[in-house]
Amino acid sequence: MSPGLERYMAAYLMQGDVRLKRTAAESLGKYGSPTAIPPLWGALHYCHDYWKGKEAELVRNGEGEFLEVEIRNAIARGRHWLATDADLRTIQSLCVSERCIYETDRDLSAWREPLTIGVDAFFGRLRAQVAQYYNIESIDALEEKLAQFPKGTHFMLSVHGEPAESLAARIRTYGADHGLTVVSR
Repeated sequence: MSPGLERYMAAYLMQGDVRLKRTAAESLGKYGSPTAIPPLWGALHYCHDYWKGKEAELVRNGEGEFLEVEIRNAIARGRHWLATDADLRTIQSLCVSERCIYETDRDLSAWREPLTIGVDAFFGRLRAQVAQYYNIESIDALEEKLAQFPKGTHFMLSVHGEPAESLAARIRTYGADHGLTVVSR
C-alpha cells in the first residue's frame, strides 16, 4: 500500500459510513504499514468512548459491534507490525462488546511462551499461524511475521504436510539466524 493510499484509507476510519470504516480497518490491517497503527488506535478509542455504557445498544446495532471487532483485528493481527501482550491488554481495556473481549482473550492466550508456530502444507498450499496471527499464506509471509518478534522469543513449531521436514528446517534456521528459538514438537 502506498503512503498516499494508506493516508486515504486511514481518513475513512473516522467517516460516518460504518461499512467504509470497516473496509478501511480491514485494508489497513492487511496491507498497511506501521504508520497505520495510530489512526487505528484512534478509531478504537473513538469506538470505546462512543459505545461505553451502551453495550446492549451496541449488540442490537450489530454494525457497531462488527466495526469494533474489525478495528481490533486490524491492530491485533496486522500483517506488517507486531501487537504485543501489552498492546492486547490495552485493546482488552477498550473493548465494549463481548465479541471484542472474547477475540482479545483468545489472542492473549496465544501469547504464552513458548509461542506456537503451526504450518499446514498440503496440495501445494501453505497455511501458517504464529501466536495470534492466522491465515499466513506463504513461507515468506511467515518469515516476515517472525522477523517482527523480539530476539530471544521462544517458539514451539508444528508442521504438517509435505515437505514437512524441509519446511521445519527452514523455519528453525530462519529463527536461529534472527535470534529466535524455534523448537519442533
